Amino acid sequence: MIKLKFTGVGSAFNPTLYNTSCYYTEANKMLLIDCGADTFRRLHELCVLDRVSDIYVCITHTHQDHIGSLGTLIAYCSFVSNKKVTLILDTDDVYRQQIFDTLSLAGVRKDIDYNVQNHLKDTFTSIFNVSFFNVSHNSFLKSKGYVFYLNSNEKFIYSGDSNDIQTILHHCHDVGRYKFVQAFIDCNIDKISKYNDMKPHEYLSDLTKFIPKNRRKLFTTMHYDNYKCRTKASEYGFNIVYHCTEFESTLE
Repeated sequence: MIKLKFTGVGSAFNPTLYNTSCYYTEANKMLLIDCGADTFRRLHELCVLDRVSDIYVCITHTHQDHIGSLGTLIAYCSFVSNKKVTLILDTDDVYRQQIFDTLSLAGVRKDIDYNVQNHLKDTFTSIFNVSFFNVSHNSFLKSKGYVFYLNSNEKFIYSGDSNDIQTILHHCHDVGRYKFVQAFIDCNIDKISKYNDMKPHEYLSDLTKFIPKNRRKLFTTMHYDNYKCRTKASEYGFNIVYHCTEFESTLE
C-alpha cells in the first residue's frame, strides 16, 4: 500500500481539522486527491509543492471543500512555479463540465493552464491505473469515487462524499489479481442538515450496521464533522486519520 498524507481530515463545516484532502509523492511527481478551499495553503505550508514538478489531481465533486483552491493551485503552478497540473477525471460529460465551469470562474483554462486525462497509466511506478464510479452525495452535483490499482497487485478505494455505503462496498473486494486492501470513506456522526430528507454523508451508525467488526480495519474514515466523530469511529474499530500537522500521519 502506498503512503497517503492528509493535509486535512475535516468536513466543510469543521475548519479546525481543515478540508479533507490527501496526497502521494513519488520522485518529482505528486498525486493529490481533492483540493478544498484551504488545501493550497496547506500544501504551501508543508512545502510539498517545492519538491515536485508534475502534479496530478483527482476531484470527487465541486463542493468548495473539495475543489475550492484548485484554481489557485493551477494558477500558481502555471504563472509562478512553472509546474504542470493534470486533472484525472472520469469521461462523464456532466461531471467534467461542472469542474471546467468551476475552474473557468476561477480564471484558469483547460489545455492552456491545465491538462486533462482519464487514466494514470505510465505515470507512477507504484500505481498502475485508476477507475471511477458514481457516488450518491446530493441531487445537484455529479460525484465520483476512485479505485486505484497498484503495481503491487493491490487496490484501494477513495469514496469522496457519499450517502450510500452499499455503493462503496460493491467495490471493496478482490478483483482478478488485485487484492482489496483499504477503503477511505466519508464519516459523519450527526445530521448536518435541518432538512430531514437530506442525507449527504455516511453516518457512523450506517457504517457500523453494514461493515462487520472483523472487516473494519479495511476501512479508514475521514471527513469528520467533529472530534467526537473520529473518536467514535476508532472505538467502533475503524481506522482513523490525522492531518499532517496534528502529527506526521501516514497510512501504510
